[in-house]
Amino acid sequence: MQIKTRNKYLTLILLAICISTLVSITEGRGPNNFSKDFDAYVEQFEDQIGDQVKCKEILAGLRTLDKEVSKYFTANPKEAEGNKRLIADLAGFKSYVSCMTNANATLMDMQEFKIGCRLIGGSFNYLQKGEYCIEVLKHRVGKHLCYLAFNTDYNRGKNYEINYILDAPSLNKKGKLSSIALPGKIDLITNNRNWTDERFLRISDMDCQSIKW
Repeated sequence: MQIKTRNKYLTLILLAICISTLVSITEGRGPNNFSKDFDAYVEQFEDQIGDQVKCKEILAGLRTLDKEVSKYFTANPKEAEGNKRLIADLAGFKSYVSCMTNANATLMDMQEFKIGCRLIGGSFNYLQKGEYCIEVLKHRVGKHLCYLAFNTDYNRGKNYEINYILDAPSLNKKGKLSSIALPGKIDLITNNRNWTDERFLRISDMDCQSIKW
């Protein structure tokens, strides 16, 4: 009976040590850990941007990290002031990855888009700027190419429909996109994740209808 009792106490002691260790590990994470994790996700996304499955995994990791960071700085508000860049970059990059991954048709704003471009070295330019009711951006990250719709009206949302042609040396693929762009938001039109050659978007027609938001 004494042996069983002793084993029971030993088990409880070991369990207490394990819980204490886990708590210590969790409490020990701070801005330096968050920065390292964030940098790793940025690097992974830059390398894997053409793989939507991998991008969804990275997005899930960013969402978990964002919750951890938010919880930490809520508990330690004095440290938030010195880590504004990390907090802003993480939130902006999470939105950028979500939109680029086309997860649940997520939109991003121009500031979030520029954060993403800066962090992974992306470039962009306008297609026929000012000619349509929605601006179209051509965005490139390495070999990854995509086209984005940008609603520059910061007061009204827009229902829009784009008829486009993807020009390629051996193929002309027609497409149509109907979507809603919230005021000041950017939406994904198409990307080259499934293309086998270089294709460039030509707009054949675009129609917009403003919406009160």
